[in-house]
Amino acid sequence: RLMILSHSIDPEHDSVPVLKDYADRLQVAAPRWNFLTGNKDTIYTLSEYYMASAAEDPTAPGGFVHSGAFILVDNHRFIRGYYDGTKPEDDKRYPCFTA
Repeated sequence: RLMILSHSIDPEHDSVPVLKDYADRLQVAAPRWNFLTGNKDTIYTLSEYYMASAAEDPTAPGGFVHSGAFILVDNHRFIRGYYDGTKPEDDKRYPCFTA
């Protein structure tokens, strides 16, 4: 009953075919893992809703800053946990990240 959603923060580059190619190279597939893109304003508003950072920054590597968070959301859309995807100790806090 787990689904992973990865939201692009660069919709000008990350078209549906680009994200499909990326998923294919990672050998991950829907319905368990979906890569999403859309309107930039909608993406950034969504990041605010989940209290995660995502913004353009020309001084940052790649031109963007983002939190790198894994956010666990239940099937009622309640946030159940935040995990820092850059910290190995956070991977161990929830077993689905290492499965």
